Amino acid sequence: MVSTRTSLLLVFLAGCVSAEGDVLRSRDNGNGDGNGNGNGDGNGNGNVDGGSRDSGSAGDNCELLPCPDQTIGMATVCGRVIDLETSLPITQPSTQVRIYEPGEQIDMATAIQPDACGRFATSFSGKSPNLVVHTGGLVAMGEFRQVISVIGVQPGQVTRVNAYVLRAATDQEWSRSAGLGDRGFAQLGAFLAIFIDVGEPPVGPYQGTPIAGVTMTVTGPASPPRQYYFADGEPQRHTQIDPDLTVTAASGAGLVSDELAPIASYGGSHPDCTFFGQSLAVMLPSAIQVQEILGTCQ
Repeated sequence: MVSTRTSLLLVFLAGCVSAEGDVLRSRDNGNGDGNGNGNGDGNGNGNVDGGSRDSGSAGDNCELLPCPDQTIGMATVCGRVIDLETSLPITQPSTQVRIYEPGEQIDMATAIQPDACGRFATSFSGKSPNLVVHTGGLVAMGEFRQVISVIGVQPGQVTRVNAYVLRAATDQEWSRSAGLGDRGFAQLGAFLAIFIDVGEPPVGPYQGTPIAGVTMTVTGPASPPRQYYFADGEPQRHTQIDPDLTVTAASGAGLVSDELAPIASYGGSHPDCTFFGQSLAVMLPSAIQVQEILGTCQ
């Protein structure tokens, strides 16, 4: 069972906030005013959304809604629950999102219930420049695995986020295709990076287009953890891992996993791309950390 504290989890981010045109009209008690068609701030998942409809929305009534109004002194987060396998919105009412400051007890964080389209919004009065976005249960049991992302925030501003969800069946399929047998990546603890070119047209739910040909970089551990890359030919799908791949395929995604990996810095390398930053994290047992790493390519 994962520890209920996140005091060891550190990610350096530059929070991305709302801009004119992303404006911010209504509030639904923290349950249903934010969703987005883009994400990522260079190191995490917060972003400015230009206002188009979400790809793969749950029906004609699931239009993109504005985030809540900015609140002086409060950091506001809005977003949508996204299936990590398909990149489509999760619309199950039982799916909850917890958002809290690093070091706060997970089981003390308020559970946010998204609306029927998987949208949510909430505000915080804390001083931390980072917030943890957590989906799944508090233990590695049930239909959903634990997934965490870390976003940068600023008081008085609004940050959009994709709150990723990983189904247990998806985790098991990843493990089988990677040759790990029944030991899921969430059980081992893993870091999953999605590399996005923000200079290319958005591919929902991302702010840009996933980048093929990226090699994950790991700085810190004496023995770098094993790297795995998804073999899917579609930019929005993460279904199969090819253990022989050494760079990202069309989905722009790769992950590293190691039960004993120390704190390390994760980034990407591509001969034609420049990435805006790296993520620093510790692999928590029974959880997968997902970060979108943005860049531009020639």
